[in-house]
Amino acid sequence: MAPSYYNTSDLEKLQNAYTELFGGSEYIAHEISSEFVHTDVSIHDDNEKEVICATLGMGSRKMNAPIDFRCELVMVSNNTTDFEKMNIVSMLVQMSKFPFQNNTWFFIGHTYQAPAWFYEKYGYYAFIFSMIGENGIKLNCGNVHPLVLIPVYKDEYDAIVSNANGSHKFLEKYYEEISEDDLFVSNIQRNHITI
Repeated sequence: MAPSYYNTSDLEKLQNAYTELFGGSEYIAHEISSEFVHTDVSIHDDNEKEVICATLGMGSRKMNAPIDFRCELVMVSNNTTDFEKMNIVSMLVQMSKFPFQNNTWFFIGHTYQAPAWFYEKYGYYAFIFSMIGENGIKLNCGNVHPLVLIPVYKDEYDAIVSNANGSHKFLEKYYEEISEDDLFVSNIQRNHITI
């Protein structure tokens, strides 16, 4: 199966939306060999304090979902070394293929286990997806929603999956307890959240 791509118009619209959301792109990491979707990653630095990596391509293909939902993945980190950026880029590219490889979908409140290197370095076991805005980015192929990866500890993950409405409860408490400056940042050492 040939990988999906955005047409030039949609790609330009998505890049412009990212510039509005995250500021100008430092550069784009281009994927050489693609499966299912061609996923590049736009990298945005914020005064060398944070780096924001956002995929370009995942939303060009529909996921196997009960609704027509297309998404891109966004990761925020306050470690801006080149090595860290490339680790995040590689992780996002791999994650962008997962729904298509496994005939599933990503949505707000869904979880995804963090790779071993991320767990070992930061102590976060998994990610939970949250959404930037409600309406997404309007493209010709449909609305594409940026999903932000929020890292969660193992005890938080266990509570999320074992409680009724655990994802909703966790995200609600997360936004209440985490300061606005730390929202979505991957490697802050925040307090554990109990739900």
